[in-house]
Amino acid sequence: MSIRQKKLPIEALERIDNFCSEFEGKWQSNQPPTIESLLPEDLPEHERDALLAELIVLDVDYRQRRGETPTSQDYLDRFPDDSALIKEALNEDAKR
Repeated sequence: MSIRQKKLPIEALERIDNFCSEFEGKWQSNQPPTIESLLPEDLPEHERDALLAELIVLDVDYRQRRGETPTSQDYLDRFPDDSALIKEALNEDAKR
């Protein structure tokens, strides 16, 4: 089961949704945020992992809309401790 398919409590899903909405809102107002700026350090690990995966998928989507070609290495350089999660998120994104 992928990190994006794991069952999380409704409160955690709502927090993740709020962070993702804020992230998208900034992109849509032409103020592209960094993932790091919306990734709180105090989230429980399973919640942080799910949020990071979602933010990566969103970031890739918005960057591609701007004509950019983000690579897995872009994210691996920024989040070296999360390589498995990054590869999983990007593979899922490619399957959409």
